[in-house]
Order: sequence, then C-alpha cells, then structure tokens
Amino acid sequence: MQQKFLVGLVVGLFAQMAFAVSPQTEKIQQETSESIIEISYPAEFSAQRVNEVITSFIQHKKIIFLRW
Repeated sequence: MQQKFLVGLVVGLFAQMAFAVSPQTEKIQQETSESIIEISYPAEFSAQRVNEVITSFIQHKKIIFLRW
C-alpha cells in the first residue's frame, strides 16, 4: 500500500508572510501558482525522512500541504 502527500507552494496568507522578506515576491508568487508536486512513497517510508523533506521546503521559504 502506498500513501501520498501533496507538496504545494501556496500563494496565500502564509505564503505572503513567508515571502515577505524576499525582493522577488511577485516573481515567486507567479511561479508558485503552478508549483504543486505529488509524491508517492512506500508506507514504510520513515517519518524522519518525511520530516527532513518538510524541513527542507520550509528552509527554502516554501509552504507545504500534506494529504495522507
């Protein structure tokens, strides 16, 4: 059985807060409107690895939605 989660870059309230310090806010918002990635992984995929992926996105000022 595989689980899926959706990784999306959001152009909403939280994204505006996250990108507020960026001089390229407008460009980033244009790019994010089309940037949604769906990732499938085995059910035994470690929670630690999922957390590392999430942390990586957050460090790059991107916001993620998870859907299990």
